[in-house]
Amino acid sequence: MSDDRLHIVPLGGLGEVGMNCLLYEHGDDAIMIDCGVMFHDEDIGVDIIHPVFDYVVGGARRLHAVVVTHGHEDHIGALPFLLRRIDVPVYATPLVARLVEARLKQMPMPWSPRMIGIHEGSRLEIGPFQLQFAGVNHSIPQALAVYIRTPSQSVLHSSDFKIGSASDPDLFDRERLTDFRRQGIDLLLSDSTNIEKPGLAGEEETVTRCLSDIVREAPARVFVTLFPSNIRRVGNLLTMARELGRSVVPVGRAVDSYMGAARGLGLLPSGPTHPGSPADAPDGEEAPQLLLVSGSQGEQRSAMSKIARQEHRKLRIRDDDLFIFSSRRIPGNEMAIGRVMSQIARQGGTILHVDNTPDVHVSGHGHRGDLEAMLHLASPASFVPIHGNYHYLKQHAALARETGIADIMVVENGETLTFSREEGLRRAGLVPAGKVHVDGSIEVGEEVLDARRSMGEGGVVAAIVILRGGRGAPPPTVRMASSGVFERDKFEGFEEAARAKVEARIEELVRAGTASRESIGEEAKRTLEKYYSKHLSSRPLVTVEVVEIEA
Repeated sequence: MSDDRLHIVPLGGLGEVGMNCLLYEHGDDAIMIDCGVMFHDEDIGVDIIHPVFDYVVGGARRLHAVVVTHGHEDHIGALPFLLRRIDVPVYATPLVARLVEARLKQMPMPWSPRMIGIHEGSRLEIGPFQLQFAGVNHSIPQALAVYIRTPSQSVLHSSDFKIGSASDPDLFDRERLTDFRRQGIDLLLSDSTNIEKPGLAGEEETVTRCLSDIVREAPARVFVTLFPSNIRRVGNLLTMARELGRSVVPVGRAVDSYMGAARGLGLLPSGPTHPGSPADAPDGEEAPQLLLVSGSQGEQRSAMSKIARQEHRKLRIRDDDLFIFSSRRIPGNEMAIGRVMSQIARQGGTILHVDNTPDVHVSGHGHRGDLEAMLHLASPASFVPIHGNYHYLKQHAALARETGIADIMVVENGETLTFSREEGLRRAGLVPAGKVHVDGSIEVGEEVLDARRSMGEGGVVAAIVILRGGRGAPPPTVRMASSGVFERDKFEGFEEAARAKVEARIEELVRAGTASRESIGEEAKRTLEKYYSKHLSSRPLVTVEVVEIEA
C-alpha cells in the first residue's frame, strides 16, 4: 500500500445488523469509528457479541483513537472489551461519555480510560486525520456524522441517520453537510439498515400523538417497552404521564442507565413524575402507572422477558394490563419477541405493536428516500454501503448506482479496501475478523458454545472410566449418568447396553498393552458418541473422565 492511500478495514457491522466497528488507516496511523455489539439469536446463555480485536491489538499500525458517533449499544457496547486490551482515547459526546463510563465501572480495567469530549461542529486533528462533525437526526440525542480529511482524500461517514423534520429536537444538519460537500467528498460510507423501506422515515410527533391517545384511554396499567436509548421518546412519555396524572416507573437496568445519564445532562424533562421501583410507586385509580420497561427485543435476561415468564420479583401481569411494544424488530430477534408476546397474552395482557398499530414506533434509521437524499447531498465519486445484512448492502449499492455513482464496493467484515482519488476503491485482502461471544462479562469461546448447543439439542452423557492397577486387577469398569437424553422408562436397559459396549472396547485396548490414559478416554468418548448417534439419532454432549486406582 502506498502512503497516500486510505485503508478501510471493517471489523463489524458489514454483513450483519449491529456490532458496528470500522478502521480508517493512513500509512501507519489509524482511527476507529464506533465499537459496538450485537445480540445473540440463540438461547445459549450469551448476552452480547463483539468484534474480534486481534488485528487492532496485535497489528503494527498505531491506533490513535476511537471516535464514537452516538450512544447505541451497537456503536459503544464493545468499548470495555477493547479498552481493557489497549489504552487508547475515546472521543465522544457528553451523553456517550456518561454511558461508556457507566459500563467501564462494571468491568475491571488495567488503566484509566481517557474520554475526550466532542460535539456538533467540533474540529479535531488526530495524526494525519482531520475530523469535523455534523449533527444528524437519529433515535438518540447527540448523533453525529463524521467528515474525515487526510492529505490525499476526504470521506463522509454518515453513521445512523434519517432526514426528519424541523419539529425534531435533533436536526439533520443539512447546512453543515452541504459545507462538507463544498470542501469535497471523495468517498461516502452510509447506513443501509432501512434500504428496503420505501419513502422517508416517519416523524417522532406521530408516535407521540399515537401513544398519548392510547395511554389516555387505557383504564389501568400501561407497560411501554422501547429502546431505552430513545431519550426523546422517553421524555415525551414522561411529559405525557404528568399531563395524564400517571406515575412513571422505570423497570430494568438499561432504562435506569439511559434515564440516569440523560437526566444528568438535562435531556429529560423535570417534574413531579414518580420514578422508582414497582413496589414504591402507587397503583390505583388515583395514580395508575406508566411503566417504562427494557427488553423490547425479547432479550432473555431483560425485565420484559422476566415479567412475561412470571419471574420478576415485584410485577405480575393482570387481565387489564396494556403492553405497548414501541420499537422495531431487529432482524434475528423475531422469534424471541414473539415468544414474549405469547407469554404476555396467556396471562391476559393486551398487546399493541407496529403490526397492529403502526404509529407506536417510527425508526431512527432513514428509509430508502432518506438514503437517496444523502447520496445526492454528498455527491461522492465513490461509495461503500455500511451497517446491514449483505442483501441490504447490495440494495444500497444498487441505489447509489441509480444516482450516477460508478465506483462502488460491497464488502463484509474482514474484507479490506484501499481508496485514492486516482484509483478509486480497490480490494486489498483480508484481516482477522469474527465474533466473540460474551456471557455476563466473560468472553466465551466456540468450544464452549458448541458444548452448550450439544447439551441443548441432545442432552449430556457423563462417563467415568475406572482403571485398576496391580497384578490380577479386575478389568476396567465404567460408571455413567445422563440428563436430557431420553425418558428412562421408555429406554429401559439402553444406558446399561451403552456402558457394556464401552467397557468391552476399553478392555480390548488394555489387553493390547499399548493404550494410554488419554487414548482410553478418547476411545470411550468416540464409542459412546457413535452408539448414541446410531440408536437414538441424536448427538448428546459426551464427557469422559479416566480415573486410575490401586486394585
